[in-house]
Amino acid sequence: MTVDYWRRPLSVVLAVLLAGLIVSVQVMLFRSYGETERTTATFDLGANVTTVLASVQRETNMMAVEIERLPRTNSLAKVRLRRAFLNQQLLVLEPTERSYPSLRGSLADIRATVAVLDGRLANVGRRAPGGPAPTAGGDHRRPRAHGQGPVRRAGA
Repeated sequence: MTVDYWRRPLSVVLAVLLAGLIVSVQVMLFRSYGETERTTATFDLGANVTTVLASVQRETNMMAVEIERLPRTNSLAKVRLRRAFLNQQLLVLEPTERSYPSLRGSLADIRATVAVLDGRLANVGRRAPGGPAPTAGGDHRRPRAHGQGPVRRAGA
């Protein structure tokens, strides 16, 4: 006596459940790949932004070192070079602003600070040749590298 398994209701129900399970697992895997791709893209963008911001910080620090050396070197060449490098890093960040709206405020603050620094560097560059060092003014004040205003020297 032969038993036809496909005519039994339990076999049909189990076959349908098995097919549904296989399809649902495939759909979950497909969605997971999509999530992984989005996560990877977001991580890649975040890593690039973090790297460029670290480069902005490095260039700012190196420019600060050159500004501190101004009284001894009396040359703005290295400061201007560091300023150009800083500008290049800021240009690299511009396309990223569209992807990271929260970055706009920080970049606006950086640009405002750099604009203040540019104004002060322009004033230092306009002093008379052979005159006193840029920081040896009457009130012994000098600009800070990060643009937060002048700092009084000790004993002034």
